[in-house]
Amino acid sequence: MKAIVILSLILLALILFNMLRVGVFASYVSGEAARISLVLGAVHIPILPKKKKKKKDKRPKEKKEKEPKKKKPERVPITHKITFEDISDVLHAIGKAIHRFRSKIVIHRFKFWFISSNEDPYKTVKTYNQINNALCILGTWTDPNLVIRKSDIKTATDFNVGKNYLDFELKMTIRIGQIIAIGFILITKLLKVLFRFLRRSRKMNKLSEVLDPGKGVPIP
Repeated sequence: MKAIVILSLILLALILFNMLRVGVFASYVSGEAARISLVLGAVHIPILPKKKKKKKDKRPKEKKEKEPKKKKPERVPITHKITFEDISDVLHAIGKAIHRFRSKIVIHRFKFWFISSNEDPYKTVKTYNQINNALCILGTWTDPNLVIRKSDIKTATDFNVGKNYLDFELKMTIRIGQIIAIGFILITKLLKVLFRFLRRSRKMNKLSEVLDPGKGVPIP
């Protein structure tokens, strides 16, 4: 009975751990320092701005006698090179992992308020158009499966102030379980490529030893 209770608690803890969301929260307002925090569930752990550390008394450290360096064992050179197929498979696996990761991200809040303002009216309009074009390009890059719960985008011009204004905020998270699953799939595919390469190299090395037993390398 105790074993069943312990296993149930462990299973529940794993489920809750996999459901936990982690991510990043970033914000910036013109004239203020940028703020970046690591999101762990409902907790925000600040990364920027960094807290000022108290200066410690610097005392001279005692010099330790250097130990003689140990000779590293010589590595056996691999006589077979990586093929284009290996590189293609690795890039394909990484691309799929990035696509899966991107589609699982949830954007809880995206705020972008920008007011273009400059002493030169031409520059004001030019900056305003550049920002709107950049936002349109960003929209084409986003994954169609991406979940955006709340977005607030506003752009405007002001010919009186003479200084641009930006109010930016972004919070995005992903479940730990999803990260583990994506990482497991990626590592599995990369290991398949690695094992295939090692098997091929072993065969080529054996063949080279047969062709030239004295050197153990393929005869040119």
